[in-house]
Amino acid sequence: MAHDQKEQAPTQVEYQSLVGCLPRIVWMGVGNIGLVVAVLAVYESTTGWTIADLLFWGVVGVLIGTRYVDIVRYQGLTADGQPATMAHFRRYAIVLLATAVALWAATRALGPGFP
Repeated sequence: MAHDQKEQAPTQVEYQSLVGCLPRIVWMGVGNIGLVVAVLAVYESTTGWTIADLLFWGVVGVLIGTRYVDIVRYQGLTADGQPATMAHFRRYAIVLLATAVALWAATRALGPGFP
């Protein structure tokens, strides 16, 4: 009995190096956890401007910078696994900045540091 089905060619899978995966891990996970920790530190601060505020905005800057490096240097992907473009970067940066400003302002308004 002849085998009429065509043999499927093996698909090639391209793996990134660990270094190439780190930016994605940062902007999708670890950095966001850092942002939550920073906002909690801002909320707990009992005086005006503190190191917690600098930490919060530093994390925002690191997230934006990491996303940029991910796209430009490591051919980053979207959260859905599609190739990311500079349009994705701009949208990410704008949404993150808008969210960070609102989150920081709300945290400062509700926290004990600004009556």
